[in-house]
Amino acid sequence: MSAEQPIPLLQVRNLSVSYLSNGTEKLVLKKVDLEIGTGETVGVIGESGCGKTTMALALLRLLPPNASVLEGQITFGTQDLLGLDRDQLNQVRGRKIGFVFQEPLSALNPLMRIETQVCEGMRYHLHLSKNAARVRAITLLERVGITDGSKCLEAYPHQLSGGMRQRVLIATALSCEPRLLICDEPSSSLDRPTQLKLMETMAQLKESSSLSILLISHDLDLISGIADRTLLIEAGVCRVWVG
Repeated sequence: MSAEQPIPLLQVRNLSVSYLSNGTEKLVLKKVDLEIGTGETVGVIGESGCGKTTMALALLRLLPPNASVLEGQITFGTQDLLGLDRDQLNQVRGRKIGFVFQEPLSALNPLMRIETQVCEGMRYHLHLSKNAARVRAITLLERVGITDGSKCLEAYPHQLSGGMRQRVLIATALSCEPRLLICDEPSSSLDRPTQLKLMETMAQLKESSSLSILLISHDLDLISGIADRTLLIEAGVCRVWVG
């Protein structure tokens, strides 16, 4: 890489991942390459089962026990994410890289109020007091389009709409000011008007900060308005950049 070119915020090289099922190994990702620059939004599209979610989980080493990274490099800034120990990795997850999971009802604890779940990371990573974390949580919820943040914090996940739950996940992922936000199908369970509103929120987040976003979806039309570049994955293989 020449001296004139900035170092990518995230760089993935030759990433291959397999799953072991009933004694049989299946290759799910095949030598995938990916780069994301500071302040850039990169979309990843593909049909269900093509490896999009596997790639997202591999970036933060959140793969299930039956999955293995066979080869490849994942570099965040100057850090080799595959080489970090557990404590080092915990300082990256949530603090430097935020993750928005696909199913908010699964990602949110049904037995805990929203306040506890949004504030947990801030208290751990930023060492905020309970009150300071709550004040920040209200601001974050308003930033992602929840007008009554205080009321939302008192609720349990089942008391919120699907769109609000997804916005809560985004606010939680943003709570410690990460440099990169990974969103795995953040609108797949929502109706079209809510999907469009959520994409509008993502676009506003992009414009208001230097946040980088990796946006995973099966819907090219939905993410085309926000992504600077889009990667197509077919059967675990990176095929082409769109746009």
